[in-house]
Parts: sequence; C-alpha cells; structure tokens
Amino acid sequence: MDSLQFIRFINCFRSSRSTSCASKSLDVGHRLQSPMRQQSGFTLLEVLVVVIMIGILSAIAAPSWLAFVNRQRVASVNEEVFSNLQEAQRRAKLTKRIYNVSFRVDTANKRPQVALYPAQTTNITSLWKNLGSSREIRPGQVTFYTNLDTAANSVDDLDYAPSAVKTVSFDPFGALAGDADIGSNGIVLAVAVPDGQDYTTPLNGTKRCVIIRTILGSMQSSNDPAICSTP
Repeated sequence: MDSLQFIRFINCFRSSRSTSCASKSLDVGHRLQSPMRQQSGFTLLEVLVVVIMIGILSAIAAPSWLAFVNRQRVASVNEEVFSNLQEAQRRAKLTKRIYNVSFRVDTANKRPQVALYPAQTTNITSLWKNLGSSREIRPGQVTFYTNLDTAANSVDDLDYAPSAVKTVSFDPFGALAGDADIGSNGIVLAVAVPDGQDYTTPLNGTKRCVIIRTILGSMQSSNDPAICSTP
C-alpha cells in the first residue's frame, strides 16, 4: 500500500468508523501479507544456450559471407581492368593516336596498378593508380596476373603478380597497335583472391579475367577458371 492509499484509509476510519473502512482494512492487510510478484528473467543456463547457438550460426555463416565478399572484390577489380581497356581504346579512336594502358603490381604494397596514357608519354610514374581503391580494397586482398610479355601486345607464359610493366596499345582505329602477337588464346588479364599468404598464387574459384580475343581489339570478360588460366 502506498502513502496515498494509507492516508485515505486513515481519513475514512476517522470520519466514519464504518464497517466499510474495516473491510478496507482487512483488504489492505491481505495485500500486505501477499507475497510480491517476482519479475521474470533469463536464467544463466538459458543465456549460455543462446550464446552457444549464436556462435554456431556465426561459424556456419562466416565462410559463406567471406566467400561472397571476396567474389565482390574480385569482380569490381575485374570491371576496372575492363573499363580501363575500353577507355584506352576509346581515347585512341577519339584522338586519332596510339593510346596505351599498362598494368603492374606494386609488390611492396601488394596492389595491382593501372596507368592510361598516350604512347608518346615518356614518364608515367605519376600516372599509376591502384586498382580497387575506389572500392576500399586493401593491400593483399586481390592479386593480378597476365600472359602479356614486357613488349606491348605480345604474349608469353602467365606471369603472376608481375612487377614489370605489361602494356596493351590501341591504334587510332581501336585495334591492337603494331605487330601484335596474341597467340591462339588472346591476351589474358586476370585477377583473383590470393591463396593465403602467397600473394603470387590465385585461389581457385575466385578468378576473373578480361580476354582480348582478336587484333581488332574485341574483348570479353569471363569467370571461367579454365579460360582465365590459359596462357
């Protein structure tokens, strides 16, 4: 019984001393003698069960989520490779001069890089940009490899995480410039998630690539591991 109820009871008793006040007194006494209702809550065992279930679900979901994030990273970098090739081809046709797009890996920071420039440019040091920087991809999360040789528009064996500059040149018609030698499989420019701590080894199932199929400059993107692994 709170203070307000108690005061009302005393006033009633003083004023009337009736049986109604007595009955109220009995009712109040009964309430005072009744045990207070306990608040409900979780037991320690219930909390532990919930924590264990959350841990199990997290362990199941984490690998799938990580694989999804890795695929998104690789796909976004592959799109950048494709868009830079298309932009170099577009600029070559627009300006009516040879345009280059070069790739390399900054091995110190484990970042694939790209540079876009007219062929007559003598110093491209300031032109290098990190692939994936706009998507907040951190160093070591995506690796790059290609079958390009150091000579522009010529192919050799696959070179993983190359520090040497690899260049594709487009002539004013948008075709591959010069005496292009793209072999039977074309020029392969590929990205992937590194296999653990080995940055030079792409993880199977994460490879994406752009293929320059013909000397006329036709390109396509692929996620076929066989195509992306063909020198």
